[in-house]
Amino acid sequence: LTANLTETDSGSPVLFQQGMQLKDIEKFVILETLRHQRNNRTRAARVLGIGIRTLQRKLKQYKELDLPVNA
Repeated sequence: LTANLTETDSGSPVLFQQGMQLKDIEKFVILETLRHQRNNRTRAARVLGIGIRTLQRKLKQYKELDLPVNA
C-alpha cells in the first residue's frame, strides 16, 4: 500500500508506505513545509496549522534525538 500524497519540487511523488511510523511521516511533512517556506518557522507553523511553539518543540526533539534537521 502506497499513497501518493504530494510531489516534491523536482516533480517526483512522495510515497508513504505501509508500516511507516507516523512520527517519520510527521517529521517529513514538517521539514518539507519548513523548506518550502524558506525556513520561516512562523509561516511553516501557519501552513501546518500548528502553533509556533509546537513547531519549535518538535524541531528541538528532532535535534535531541540526533535526527537530521536542515532548519
